[in-house]
Amino acid sequence: MKIVGSWVQRVRFWWTAGFTLLFLLNLDQFAYSAGLGPAPKYWSMAAFLITLLLFVPGFRPEQLLRKPVAWWALGYLLISVLWLGLADHVESAIAGLTKVITTCLFVGSALLAYPSVKAFSRSWAAMLWAALLLATFSIMQEYFNPTAYLFAEAGQGIPGRAAGLYLNPNTAAQTLVMILACLMAHGSARANAIALLISMVGIFLTFSRGGMVAWLVLAVAAAVRGRLHRGLLLAVLGCAAIVLLAGPQVLDELSVWVAPENRNSLNRLAWLLGQGDLGDSLSDERAFVAAFAWEQYLEAPVAGHGLGYMWVWSSDTGAHNQSLRFMVEYGVLGALIFPLFLLASMRSAAPGADRYWQWLVAGVAMLLSLFSHNLIEQAVFLMPWLAICLISPAGGTPTQSRMSP
Repeated sequence: MKIVGSWVQRVRFWWTAGFTLLFLLNLDQFAYSAGLGPAPKYWSMAAFLITLLLFVPGFRPEQLLRKPVAWWALGYLLISVLWLGLADHVESAIAGLTKVITTCLFVGSALLAYPSVKAFSRSWAAMLWAALLLATFSIMQEYFNPTAYLFAEAGQGIPGRAAGLYLNPNTAAQTLVMILACLMAHGSARANAIALLISMVGIFLTFSRGGMVAWLVLAVAAAVRGRLHRGLLLAVLGCAAIVLLAGPQVLDELSVWVAPENRNSLNRLAWLLGQGDLGDSLSDERAFVAAFAWEQYLEAPVAGHGLGYMWVWSSDTGAHNQSLRFMVEYGVLGALIFPLFLLASMRSAAPGADRYWQWLVAGVAMLLSLFSHNLIEQAVFLMPWLAICLISPAGGTPTQSRMSP
């Protein structure tokens, strides 16, 4: 029986690590975009069902009832069903409900699997490192070879800004930030420094302003908490200051070898170095849509316009702000949905978890939500965030077997 129990634990661990790696690399969305697999919602359903089959034996339902994030998911689903009645466009409302269910399935998979993972497991850390390296490599490959990169053709890329395995540069940068936060939660100062520099390369090549700011905030927070050598952070900031002071010379040198396909990133670099205005059409479009979203909210500030309303008038652009999108659809209640999710996740953490680090990462998540309207539906955000909250530093709860490959 002991041998069988050990075998079951290993299967559970490798399944958990496997589906986490799959979602961190965005392989569900990429496979669908490339015509190699079903829609992402079916991936989330399959992950939840398999996780349910693997973890139900010996699992006690009251374990879920003690997790505030489980109640948040149930409330989010019920409120979304009620808000279907306010929607004028049925097709968009059904699509919105599908996204809500997908989010709940991701939360359910994490609730079942993550509490049994050992935070200090070398295999778990190796999986996170593999995700960081593969994500960064794919971004680098696309940036330096934009015309031949298959993923750019399959995704919804922006010319001159690499995304690699991800559908857009902002998502790519957000993912690297969250993987870095996961690694820093339990890594040594030296390992964290290496992860910081690797992620810096990938995030810089996406030229995502939100990603760069979030990376910097996370680096400063890690240095303050002693998770990163402060000397390294000072060295990085010093180099950045020198580059900014030598802006014109740096820009002249870079403009020589930047390919014509990457002119978008050169324009953003010029803005970053204080040598130009960031007047690209995408930034102007996002500002217009955000302003229009606010006008829509003011038309129905109490109850909103109903589930899925944003997709009726914004197509694929969106409000680029998670809370603003929720406010347009759910009214004033929408302003609370994402913050309550973060709070419920932290309240679901096991005893002994680093609450201070969770609050810091929650602050970073709120920052990222200012640049994304669908952060709460992306597994590349949900999985690392829930891992930070639900994985116990002690490696499991007394009512659950521990996985320890």
